[in-house]
Amino acid sequence: MRHAPPVPDHLDRLEEAGHPDLALDRWQRSLRRLPQFVHPARHGGERIERRATWAGALSRAGEFWNDAAVTDHRPWFKSYPAAVPRTLEPYPETSVFSMLEGSARRFPDRPSMAWFGRHMSSRFLLQAVERFSGVLTSLGVRRGDRVGLILPNSPQYVMAFYAIARIGAVVVGNNPLYTQREMEHQLKDAGIQVVVVLDQLYPNFAPVFASIGIRDVIVTKVTDYMRFPLKRLAPLKFRREAGHEGKAWPPVPRDARVKWWATLMKQAGPIPPVATVEPKHDPAGFIYTGGTTGLSKGAMLSHFNLVANATQATAWFPTIVPGEDAVMCVLPFFHSYGMT
Repeated sequence: MRHAPPVPDHLDRLEEAGHPDLALDRWQRSLRRLPQFVHPARHGGERIERRATWAGALSRAGEFWNDAAVTDHRPWFKSYPAAVPRTLEPYPETSVFSMLEGSARRFPDRPSMAWFGRHMSSRFLLQAVERFSGVLTSLGVRRGDRVGLILPNSPQYVMAFYAIARIGAVVVGNNPLYTQREMEHQLKDAGIQVVVVLDQLYPNFAPVFASIGIRDVIVTKVTDYMRFPLKRLAPLKFRREAGHEGKAWPPVPRDARVKWWATLMKQAGPIPPVATVEPKHDPAGFIYTGGTTGLSKGAMLSHFNLVANATQATAWFPTIVPGEDAVMCVLPFFHSYGMT
């Protein structure tokens, strides 16, 4: 019984499996008529038979395993820190909200966020998420509905993100620096009916909200979760800056048809039950591409996608102590990198 020759670095045998039309390089095409048998390497998996006709695919009788002979040649493994595993499979099949719920259960009194000197515990964050999920359901948001966020990195973004996931709706982050044309395309394309926007960004996109018929606009302020005295002093600074820039203050007219975050949170109704989702099938968020070669397109990310990505990111930093260490969030949450 002969062993198959080594797999070149550029040929991914995992991708080759199941794809008979995959093009093979010249060296492998010359062997297409030779029956080859690959034995499991260092474990007792099933044998994978390479067909005598060699159409370019690996046939298998059962599930494909992570064969050391296939994966050990990956060049990027050389840069992995010693404590980082090469695979984390199987990944948990659970919802995005379960990550917050689990952390709040383990570390209820530990800080979850810091905002201009104010530290908010995991218990506080979970309660805020539950309240905002009640706000959303009272506005008619249901499982599968899309909710737009036009916010900088802030406590409200985190709260809204997990509240949307909690009820099975879909988070759609939007770049606050978009032009009106870009924002209109993205909101329409995602089918958004409810938007959460920062008050200082509202004037930029109010015409868009009106033109495409956004049903509910929820406005929040940078100061909503600041501590005293910054909560009182910051608006004075914002007003002075607006005057220097020739902008109106307050940025949201008194007669604007909006709902205010702070008021909604105080008046939130009953907390709805946590939605049951299918992690591998239900989208948790849409991340829009940069639109370099045309209009931006929404990439649908499932709960399973995001949980797996967060699990991978956590494993890459094995020295971080859960419940103790902090991470400064500089990357924007509306971007895929910053989100997970």
